[in-house]
Amino acid sequence: MLVCPLCRIQFVQSSQHIQGREYYSCPECFLLFVDPRFYLPIEQEKVRYDQHTNHPTDVKYQNYIQNFLNKLIPQIKLGAKGLDFGCGPGPTISHLLNQQGFEVQDYDLHFFCDKNLLKNKYDFVTCTEVVEHFQQPQEGWAQLRDLLHSQSVLMVVTQVYDHQNLNRWHYLRDVTHVCFYSVRTMQWIAQKYSWTLNSEPDQGVFFFQV
Repeated sequence: MLVCPLCRIQFVQSSQHIQGREYYSCPECFLLFVDPRFYLPIEQEKVRYDQHTNHPTDVKYQNYIQNFLNKLIPQIKLGAKGLDFGCGPGPTISHLLNQQGFEVQDYDLHFFCDKNLLKNKYDFVTCTEVVEHFQQPQEGWAQLRDLLHSQSVLMVVTQVYDHQNLNRWHYLRDVTHVCFYSVRTMQWIAQKYSWTLNSEPDQGVFFFQV
């Protein structure tokens, strides 16, 4: 019997072998997840993240991030206080939003690990290309929930999967990616926490209204 790392149900499910790793699909929350024996130790994860080249001075990356922020900004008030959860080694969201009249703090387990920031609640939280790294997604999403107060907005950016194209999906090539979401998974999460979900899955952006 398997236990889903997101919804915690037990189920019997045959595995899929894709690109050298073993995957399971939960019939309850529709999470696709890697067998834990393929998880990298935290030290090896950090080595992989050190190779990321995203940086706030990279105009191409700025434009990529700004496309998502253009969808977020109409949902928050000028001067709102936010947290970029999983900002990586080159915080870009805070760089852009601070210039536009918002107050944004940076948190990252590996690069900006100020645990005091996790004790606060925010008007908005951004989580860009992070949730697919959650080795314990139930705990990860609960941590995001605890950062939000009533009427907050959570922006999550992650690519959603299509079972028919998994063998060709680039998201599976990153060995630090261990859990993958469908639109139905995001709907399940919204229902669990009584959030309202607005999404553009073709662009990989999900807004949860608390």
